[in-house]
Amino acid sequence: GRERARHVRPPTPTSRPPMSAPAPPAYASLYPTAPTSPADDAAARQALARQGFPPGLQAAAVRSRAAFGARYWIVDNSGSMSLPDGKRLVAAGASERLVACTRWQEATQAALHAGELAAALGAPTEFRFLNAPASGPQSLTVAGPEDLPALRAACESEPSGGTPLCAHAVAVATDIAARRAELAARGQRASVTIVSDGLPSDGDLAAALQPFASLPMWIVVRLCTNEEEGVNFWNG
Repeated sequence: GRERARHVRPPTPTSRPPMSAPAPPAYASLYPTAPTSPADDAAARQALARQGFPPGLQAAAVRSRAAFGARYWIVDNSGSMSLPDGKRLVAAGASERLVACTRWQEATQAALHAGELAAALGAPTEFRFLNAPASGPQSLTVAGPEDLPALRAACESEPSGGTPLCAHAVAVATDIAARRAELAARGQRASVTIVSDGLPSDGDLAAALQPFASLPMWIVVRLCTNEEEGVNFWNG
């Protein structure tokens, strides 16, 4: 998988015709100006320390919590995510190593890690799966440890269905736009992480992402594939 963090640069428009898909559930600076509670910060640091985070990463995570007032993960659970060209980290003695796996295993490892981090920080993060999982909710917010079982249940479902990425991107953009004034008042941004194996099945993603360019946000695209078509789509 490949991960890129950048300001929004929508992919080159494509000529693929839009495909119908069920509607998904409705829903400045990187350095923070929003105040945080010292007690909350100390509790977050302690929770991160229990997960093995060194002091420097603890401090960076706490600063990130203050910098971003809204957090979204759009997770691709379409059928193509079952293909076996993913990579994930596994323990190997005192270190870790990359092993082959499915795209879905790579994606869910990343999503679960983000959920555990959100729970440790007390940083509410919305997870949106492209398709309704066989178990667990399609959309949920992780704000504390009590929310993790629902995320794990959704991640344990097998991937299936299409890739209605455009619909979810539009829904998240609409939500961020509604919170623009709140974020501006706190000097914060929204963060959006898209975990996918590439191409949408429900229309023109360039058009769907266009509103992001004018919103106070940071976007990360985490590709769970090395296929040239998918990589070129996002690099276009």
